[in-house]
Amino acid sequence: MRRLLIVFFGFFGVFVLIFALAVWTGIAEETIWLDWLQGLKSRSAVWWGTILLLGLDLIFPVPSSLVMTYAGKELGLVEGTLAGFCGSMACSIVGYSLCRWGGRKWFARFVGDADEEQRVREWLMRYGGWMLLLSRPIPMFTEMTACLAGLTGFKMGRFLFFVTLGTLPMALIYAWYGQKGIRGNLHL
Repeated sequence: MRRLLIVFFGFFGVFVLIFALAVWTGIAEETIWLDWLQGLKSRSAVWWGTILLLGLDLIFPVPSSLVMTYAGKELGLVEGTLAGFCGSMACSIVGYSLCRWGGRKWFARFVGDADEEQRVREWLMRYGGWMLLLSRPIPMFTEMTACLAGLTGFKMGRFLFFVTLGTLPMALIYAWYGQKGIRGNLHL
């Protein structure tokens, strides 16, 4: 279990390093991402732009909550929710897939002990769903838990179930807030 924590905090360190580099280069500024999205002229461009930006959140510090809120403002509740959901799911699925098919051998070598690896897998089978579900609204943890699930061989069906269960309400809430902001005082 100790090695699982090392892997988890290793991922956290990588994401923090990427964020620090983004801050240093200036691409962590929320206005860069939102200005680009707001510059899109058609509804379909906003739809695909939302999905693209949320997909890029795996690598870049995209302000996903603001992107989903803006999608709700521009696309309405249903389409904004769907665009936010699709983009967030794309980010999670890509992170999971890259780690599942690119990192499992590394993970097995790192853990080293077959018994330890089995304990990690059993722990994830027991608590991994909750980890995936509860991490959805937390920046960086969303990506880290998706990658960790892929590394440890978490079953794809269970992964999709828990990620969907956590992502759909989040996308709905942000889109609702964005739509409500049209009548309110939301200046996106």
